[in-house]
Amino acid sequence: MHSKIQIMLTTNQVLQQGRYRIVQPLSGLDYEAFDEVHKMNVVLREIPFNMQKVMTASQTELLKNAFADEAKILMRIQHPAILKIHGWFSELNANYLVSEFMGGNFLSEMLKRSNKPFPLTEVSNWTDKLLEAISYLHNFAPPIVHRNIKPENLKLTSAGEIKLIISGLSEHTNTSNGKLNYLPLEQIWNGLDAASRNLILNSYDESAQKLLEKPADSSSDVYAIAATLYHFLTAKIPTDALERSIEVLEGKPDPLKSPHEINPQVPREISDVLMKALEIRRENRFHSAVIMRQVWRTAFVRLQERKSTPTVEAEEMILNIPNIDEGNFEAERRQIEEERLKIETQQKRLEEERRIVEQEKLKIEAESKRQAEIFEQQKRETEAEKLKAAQIAEAERLKSEQIAEAEKLKAAQIAEAEKVKAEKIEAEKIEAEKIEAEKVVVEEEFPEIIEETAPTQEEEFPEIIHETAPVAQTVEMGGFMESFTEPQKEGKGFKSFAAVAAALLIFGGAGFGFWFFTSSKAAETNQTTSTSEKPPVSSEQTTSPINAETVTTSPQTENTSETNSSPVTSASNEKAVNPTNSTTAKTKPTSTPTPKTEAKKPTIATAKTPAPQKKPVTVEDLINN
Repeated sequence: MHSKIQIMLTTNQVLQQGRYRIVQPLSGLDYEAFDEVHKMNVVLREIPFNMQKVMTASQTELLKNAFADEAKILMRIQHPAILKIHGWFSELNANYLVSEFMGGNFLSEMLKRSNKPFPLTEVSNWTDKLLEAISYLHNFAPPIVHRNIKPENLKLTSAGEIKLIISGLSEHTNTSNGKLNYLPLEQIWNGLDAASRNLILNSYDESAQKLLEKPADSSSDVYAIAATLYHFLTAKIPTDALERSIEVLEGKPDPLKSPHEINPQVPREISDVLMKALEIRRENRFHSAVIMRQVWRTAFVRLQERKSTPTVEAEEMILNIPNIDEGNFEAERRQIEEERLKIETQQKRLEEERRIVEQEKLKIEAESKRQAEIFEQQKRETEAEKLKAAQIAEAERLKSEQIAEAEKLKAAQIAEAEKVKAEKIEAEKIEAEKIEAEKVVVEEEFPEIIEETAPTQEEEFPEIIHETAPVAQTVEMGGFMESFTEPQKEGKGFKSFAAVAAALLIFGGAGFGFWFFTSSKAAETNQTTSTSEKPPVSSEQTTSPINAETVTTSPQTENTSETNSSPVTSASNEKAVNPTNSTTAKTKPTSTPTPKTEAKKPTIATAKTPAPQKKPVTVEDLINN
């Protein structure tokens, strides 16, 4: 059986936001309470949740909604033998039905106190009203199967009226704390173990097995009410259907004795009706409460016929039996059969509806499971995305750190290179200053070496000197005369040079003029010869590239060379006059060793435009000037 959790309520406890206040607990799951809204006493019957498995919030809500739908149907029931339902609510993990309150006692409590059977006349009256109430439920729209008829659900009011208490429509709501002694085999079948099922089915054919496995129906309520009446008439709790089935399968007699065997006051006819309703197999019982009611009445008629001289007790029983019209008995029987067929049709429709409800429940559970799986999948994807984002962020961080380190290293390398470059430039500057200082010292200490080691025009421009050799005298004379005619840039040097030149002109004019004249003739002869052998030389080629301002006059002016701006020595003049002397000057040995630092070669300025060829100077020109 399904396990259920009961919520024990205490006195003065309030429910439903203070509407219902508990007055006292009653038997079972019933509590007497006071309705603060309608100002009357009511009965609260607790319907615990089925705790066979752990349910989710949505499944719990689904059960609450199903209970509310059943309660709405129960509120429509209007029968004098059925306790009236006023309302319902769900609270404290349980469902509660609110029903009418009336004085009296439960028949189960009365049996315990008396511990003896009830009188047959009282039981007969109760049976007729209960079967009528059960028939009313079975023909209700939709048909209602009580499923839990027992002495605990029957109450006798102070006025002697019997009331049937109904707790729900479905099996999980109306079999709370159900006792096996009052339930047929089909209602306890699902709770049996596999071994017990297999043992019982050995004596069942296929059709009987299918009928056994069907849900509870009107014949199930017939079994329950017969078991309850059996207890009323014998004061003995009937043997449960499972034990009876096992005993019969083992070849033993049915342990459930007939009521007349236990209580001789029970007529055999009544005993037979009860044993018929208590058949283990439902196909052998009465199919409906209507049929059982008619058979019950017929049993009392037969009892009257059997006894020609009725006793006082028999007369009382006959007086309590409603009048039965024998002529209409067959018509009633046909009517009962039609009602049975109608009930079976309604039962099939109800079973179909229940099957649809079960399918909907399965769909809801499947959808809930699918939603849970989707949620878990989304959760896993979210976690994966978070992990991926963290990995990307970590990779970006490492990359940024690597880039920063690389840039830092590159900046350090650039700074180091700049430092090395600056140090190199500084070292070169210091080395240049050192070389310059050494050069100045050498020039000051060894001027004659610098003069002798200075490069000549022939060494730097041999091809130009060779080609312009025939006109060297003319160029030299022109340069010599220009020193007299063109003023020097520096005034003081020019005056000194003019004085020396005047002295030279006065004392050696005649001899120099004769020598110059002879040289000119030789130069013209050489020029004529070279012209016939070589192509004509352009004015640019015949013109000496040496600026006249940079040529010194003669070795005799060596003492005055410090005042002259040109650094060219007298050796170049000798080369210009007589080319053959260049070899001698070039290979002249020196007694002073050559310093390691080479002397800077003089820069020879080349004229951008060719200088005009000057006419050779004659003695007459000198005299005239």
